[in-house]
Amino acid sequence: MNLLARFLLFCFAVLALSAEAKTTKYDLEEMHSNPGYVHYPRLDLSNAKSVVLTVNRNAPLYEPQLVSLEITFPTATKLTVTNFKIVDNKYRAVVNGAWIYKEIIIEVEAPPRFTQGILMINAYVSERTAFIDPQTENQNQEGLLFSILGNLRDITAVRYVDTVAVALSGKKVTFSLRDRLQVNSNPGPGNLMGDGFVVDVLWYGRGTKTLHVQAPIAPWDFDSTEVIALVVNGVSDFDRTLSIKFKDRNGTEMISEPTLIKNWLEQAYGPITQ
Repeated sequence: MNLLARFLLFCFAVLALSAEAKTTKYDLEEMHSNPGYVHYPRLDLSNAKSVVLTVNRNAPLYEPQLVSLEITFPTATKLTVTNFKIVDNKYRAVVNGAWIYKEIIIEVEAPPRFTQGILMINAYVSERTAFIDPQTENQNQEGLLFSILGNLRDITAVRYVDTVAVALSGKKVTFSLRDRLQVNSNPGPGNLMGDGFVVDVLWYGRGTKTLHVQAPIAPWDFDSTEVIALVVNGVSDFDRTLSIKFKDRNGTEMISEPTLIKNWLEQAYGPITQ
């Protein structure tokens, strides 16, 4: 094989892997933000307004990697953090020249695989010497600048892979299937079973709802699952079923258990009369 052919093969391999990479955006709900023990006049690092995290997952294992963190404060300049490393099951990074500090250390403790749960952020003034690795040194709690915690929420832009429409009680109902499986962060009315497929519903005259439909897949395999299409069976308004076609991490095509459309809608909108 000549040099050009090898180079082209390498390029195709890189493109194939990059095509399988998945990027997810998160923010924090019910966020609590507190200043630390280190204070500087007129630098207010309390009451952070927002936190946005970017996480990449690359084939074939789809292990999450924290790519960037942005923290916005009411008066202080936004803090942007990159180049995280994993140390003691936490993400750590060094930021040079943040505000009036030569160097600060950011530590992020996230739920396993960035699924549902509480995320915590601590920022410390670095007290290292030139010969101490800031990624692994023990942090002095008295050097704490601020801390933030909150419930992790997926805010990735929605993309649909399939849409179907049926008529029920003379009204058009449209089901739109999202391209990603998700952990249900808001269980309760309007959510069919739990974690898995996400379907947005528009029932004309009754508004829009979101259904979280139980998937026969473990949450750690969600990112390696390809969502394909909605499958409708049945003839009348009240015997039609809806299933979801997908491919598992091995590329095997499967279809979820069929569910009566009437049951789906009653989960979201309440009892339906014929």
